[in-house]
Amino acid sequence: MQERLSSYPDYRLDNNRKQTVPDPGPVSRVLTSTQTSCSPRLSHILQKLKESLSLLELEFTEFRENTRTSATKQGPAELLREELHQLRQEHTAALKHLQDEVSTLKEENQQLHKELARIREETQHTDTSHDRDLNRGATGKQQAPVPPTASQDSASTTCNTPPSPRKAMPTPSPRQVTRTPSSRQAIPTTYRTPLSPKRPRHAHPLPQKGHDHSHPHP
Repeated sequence: MQERLSSYPDYRLDNNRKQTVPDPGPVSRVLTSTQTSCSPRLSHILQKLKESLSLLELEFTEFRENTRTSATKQGPAELLREELHQLRQEHTAALKHLQDEVSTLKEENQQLHKELARIREETQHTDTSHDRDLNRGATGKQQAPVPPTASQDSASTTCNTPPSPRKAMPTPSPRQVTRTPSSRQAIPTTYRTPLSPKRPRHAHPLPQKGHDHSHPHP
């Protein structure tokens, strides 16, 4: 047993060191154990472990920073709530503007209805007064005496004037008497000479219309 222990001097040193030096931790323990028995393969592994540890520390730092920023930063739900609130405010303002426009249009419509009613009343009043004036004019024309026309004036003058006396027809000359045709007998040509002192009895002319019968026959 003593011989075995004497063949492992490093082990004894490690045991004495464990008793005198406090335990620094598992990583340092591995490092010290690997440093005591240094070999190319172990040193390579050690280097890889150190690099992995440094990468883990960096990732942990990034994760911690991201966690802090995400804790202070608003989430998607909060963003949606803010957008919804903003949209509601915009829609409320637009709705209020539209309501104001509708109320203004209603007031203008009422004013137009009043103006239309006033124009209708004025038109009815004007038509009534115009019809009244026309009726008055027609009644006045019916009651007024009708002036005589030109034809009526001429007829009245002809009726009032006395008839003019008929003019006596002139006594026909022998030549005219001989030329007057007779329905009973034709006048012979021998008696048409102005030198004959006597006229035949049968050559009396017939009484003509408008002839003066007061004149004695020859």
